[in-house]
Amino acid sequence: MEAIVNSGMYRHDRVGLFKVTVRSNARRVIGRYKEGLWHITVPYGIERHKLMSIVGTWEQTRDTVDETTCQPFYRIGQQIELDYFTVVIEREDKIADKVISRYEDGKYHVAIGSRIDMNNPALWKTITRAIEDIAQALAPETLIEEARAIAKKVGVRPTGWTIGRGRRVLGTCNARGIITLSRVLMFMPADLRRYVISHELAHLSELNHSSRFHTLCDSYLDGREKELQVKLKSFRWPLYY
Repeated sequence: MEAIVNSGMYRHDRVGLFKVTVRSNARRVIGRYKEGLWHITVPYGIERHKLMSIVGTWEQTRDTVDETTCQPFYRIGQQIELDYFTVVIEREDKIADKVISRYEDGKYHVAIGSRIDMNNPALWKTITRAIEDIAQALAPETLIEEARAIAKKVGVRPTGWTIGRGRRVLGTCNARGIITLSRVLMFMPADLRRYVISHELAHLSELNHSSRFHTLCDSYLDGREKELQVKLKSFRWPLYY
């Protein structure tokens, strides 16, 4: 079986020493040359020989990976279809060096200025923030309504609901019975949203992660708790993080 790459330091005969970070949500190999060393982000599961083949095409003197080696995470004309809204990435000549968002024809448009380089990871982060802001605005009328419906179905009623911003912490339930759901749940499929919501609803009865908690959570999920735990761990975000 071919060796799988893990995070750490590697050496290539021509390129020399380089640092690798494995990210489960990465979709492609991305590298930046900084202070004499390549810093490379790779998707989970990439094989060592494939990574070495890619790295071997790079030159040490370049600041970033050539577009022919590493395609941009976002691209002009790309349409990101989510359960609650759709985002279109497009060029806008009238805003040469800005990124703006607008709602038009039933979709949210993230317009990129004509002078902005689509290969710049800093731009990808800006686009992600723009899409997160859209989710933040929509979540109170969509995500929370979905959560209320799930709570009603399982027969519980939180004291209140709030929207959070975390990506690592997807939801919380405090001792007062107030549940916070992260806006990033808007980027997940329905079954994973249901998993996170049901997990927090189970905390209304069991504040820890005891066997009773998992039994209750599993009942809310029709016996799918373990299945959805595994699916959540391998989930790849449709946005750049």
